[in-house]
Amino acid sequence: MNSRLITCFASASLVLVALGSVVAMTWFSAQHPALAADTTMNASTSPSEQRAAAKRRQREPLLPLYVSECGDCHVPYAPRFLPASSWQRLMTSLPEHFGSDASLSEPTLGELSTYLVDNARTPRAKDPDPAPLRITEMSWWLRQHDEISERRWNNPRIPSRAACDACHAKADEGRFGHGKIPRMPKP
Repeated sequence: MNSRLITCFASASLVLVALGSVVAMTWFSAQHPALAADTTMNASTSPSEQRAAAKRRQREPLLPLYVSECGDCHVPYAPRFLPASSWQRLMTSLPEHFGSDASLSEPTLGELSTYLVDNARTPRAKDPDPAPLRITEMSWWLRQHDEISERRWNNPRIPSRAACDACHAKADEGRFGHGKIPRMPKP
């Protein structure tokens, strides 16, 4: 009888540990959206491995071709900010890219599409739109910016919520720190 009781408690303990791990990873991913972009992350990846992978990805430089082609008109958004389905939609609609013709040659289009899809964010089941076109509509983006007042957003030095470089000094390099924002305009 004692061995049966011990087996029962051991099994229950394992279930609780597994459930706790899932809850912890879900919370951690919500708090650190940059990790969601790392396609090597899965349910068995520890939080310390996730943090290390996120730091590696944030240090990776953007593809120079991407910076030169897309960065001429706007901040070259980090590929990890959108899922592959979004990048595919964007790259196939470049002749009508948010009111501009951003058409590219076939070789350039192919190289950039591959780069963006290969480095895209891992989609989440809870994402309301599986292929959003605007980073500012992503749930992780909204969470990261929810404490910014409307008054601050209306500052003339912030032309739009998509103008990441108005606040993030290294946005043009695809780097967005979660600490102090050095260029945050006053309201």
